[in-house]
This record gives sequence, structure tokens and C-alpha cells, in this order.
Amino acid sequence: MLQRNIYSDLGITALNVAKDATALSVAVKNIREHFGIYGELVVQEFLDGRDINVGVLTDEMIVLPITEEDYSEIGDLPKICGFESKWDEASPYWKIKTKPTTLSEKDQADVAKWSQALFKRLDAHDYARFDWRADANGKPRFIEANPNCGWCWDGRSLY
Repeated sequence: MLQRNIYSDLGITALNVAKDATALSVAVKNIREHFGIYGELVVQEFLDGRDINVGVLTDEMIVLPITEEDYSEIGDLPKICGFESKWDEASPYWKIKTKPTTLSEKDQADVAKWSQALFKRLDAHDYARFDWRADANGKPRFIEANPNCGWCWDGRSLY
């Protein structure tokens, strides 16, 4: 049987998308109790715009085709590509697909350039994936750098 690392995106679920301070307190309490984490936690502003992925290869910083997540099949659920989208086949989040981006050429050039700069600044080697989310004005904002390539075991990506 194929063994999968089910530790990615723990705590990244619809239950932890907080719309106010009370919901945030509940989410933090639940995460602390469920995972036994009592130190510092990272809390990010939720950006509801496009979810953009930029892969960069080798020290030549070759940018792979830019992709974005397609949330059209999840209805009114928060647009997150978290734990359930990767590990729970029964979840509506399992329906999320990765597709070629429809960002403008200028925005694609910008996130590619910014991702290359991050690759260099973080002293990355071989491969890194940079995740971006668009803010309310459509401007891409950096979310995180990933050392994993995101080429899934089940080939769910269109690339």
C-alpha cells in the first residue's frame, strides 16, 4: 500500500477560517487542544482572491508554467486548499483542481520575477514553489514558500 505523508496542512480547514475575533479564539483553542500546540501559532489574514502557484527550478531560476486553484466545484465553502483537499476523498475540497492561470501577462511576469527574487533571497536550490493569493484589489500577495514541488502522488494537477 502507498504510504502518504498526511502531515501537510494540518489545521488548514474550513473550521479555522475565522470571520471575527470570537471565531478566531475558538479556532486557536481547537487547534491547541487537537494538536497539543501551546506555543506560538501563525495566523494569516484570509485573502479570498486567486490562489496562484509559481514553481522555480534550479539555480538558473527557471519558472514553470504558473497555475492557480479552481474552486468552482466547492460551492460557498471558504476557498482554501488545505488538509481536506489533499487527504480526504469524501470532502467537497477534494474537487479542487489545479489549472493554468488566467492572470494577466503583467501579473504573471510580476509573480514570476518576485518568485525568482524569493528563490535567491531564501537561498533555495533545485526546486521551490511560491504560493500567492490575490487581495481584494486583485493584487497578488505572497503567502508562503514550499520546498516540495506539489507533483501529487495521484496526478491531480493538470500539468
